[in-house]
Amino acid sequence: MINSVNKSLSFASRIELINCNKYSQIIERLYKYPETEIINMNEVSGICKNGDTSAMSTCTGGGVKNNDNIVLFHLSRDIHVEGNKADIEQKVKHLQENGALSGLIAGGEFYDISLDCLNAFKSVLKNFKINMSVLWGHEPYGHSGTNVSYVREDDAWYVNTTKNFWGRDSHIKTLAEFKKFYKYIYISEADTLVLDGKNVSREKVNSIDKPF
Repeated sequence: MINSVNKSLSFASRIELINCNKYSQIIERLYKYPETEIINMNEVSGICKNGDTSAMSTCTGGGVKNNDNIVLFHLSRDIHVEGNKADIEQKVKHLQENGALSGLIAGGEFYDISLDCLNAFKSVLKNFKINMSVLWGHEPYGHSGTNVSYVREDDAWYVNTTKNFWGRDSHIKTLAEFKKFYKYIYISEADTLVLDGKNVSREKVNSIDKPF
């Protein structure tokens, strides 16, 4: 959230599930902002202000932020986590030196290769003190996916889900649909979940005790 006095970010962020049309509007906004990065599979962004990583099927992604900047990730296998480990650690360390950290881990259809990637990713991030939220482990529709954007102006993570990768919006509007779509859910005390335009208490959705 934006502090109205100094325009810096407060510690808490919003995690909002939105449909495909609204997500397209978010992408259009991002292209208008400076210091925005759009990353694809097996990429780590630079330190930026805004960003997007889409079409996470078996991949694990998301990002880590401080009060001013963010770094985004989108990794498909544990070997790609290992290959980017030094880069991730360097960038997260830089963020940590300039403010408290929070973030989001998202994606991952629930297969062994996805779990290996998630565990490798967590093993890197657990070396840092991060208030991390998790939306991970799609119900395996075959090519289900998660798209994630972060907009600094809103201090919000915008999340869009699909049931067939490039295909139709899954239109998650209810708690039951949300909890069915993701196997691992954890909304940290630093974040607020918004579902169908309404705030949802973390106690109603968290399915794991903590991300690390």
